[in-house]
This record gives sequence, structure tokens and C-alpha cells, in this order.
Amino acid sequence: MTDSTRYSNEMTKWIRKHKEAASRYDDDALHSTNLLENGILDSLDLLDLISNLEEAFSCKIELGEFDDHDLRTIQTIAMRIEAQTDLQKS
Repeated sequence: MTDSTRYSNEMTKWIRKHKEAASRYDDDALHSTNLLENGILDSLDLLDLISNLEEAFSCKIELGEFDDHDLRTIQTIAMRIEAQTDLQKS
């Protein structure tokens, strides 16, 4: 399992636990759905989600290095975190 998949799975679990709006989507759809535009998350939820990931994976995620595109979907967030943590490891 890739790091990106692990991040995606953890985000899906957190979103399903905390956000009822996610119940309209199956996991595949949720991974590619724009979380903010579709009202699944707001900006504070996004910060909580990132904080949860930092705790779950014992890493530091630098949101300042993300652009708007990176924060749209579970997939794009997971890929950006994977790239960022890969750089931290090297």
C-alpha cells in the first residue's frame, strides 16, 4: 500500500466519522469529489483533518506549500502530502 493510499484511507475514515454530508458518496466518488465546493468540508474542517493526519502518521504537514488545487479532493491532498513527506525523508 502506498503512502498516498494510506493517507486517502485515513482521510476517508475521518470524513465519514465527522461529516454526514459524505454519506451521499461511495468511497471512490468521495476520493475525487471537491470537498469544499460540495459542502463536505469547510476550511476549519480541513484544518482538523490535516491535524488528524499529522497525529495519525507522526508527520508535519506544511499547508503553506499547498495551493488551492491541492486541497480540492482526497486524492489531491493525499498526493501532495505524499510528495511533501517524501521530501522530508530525503
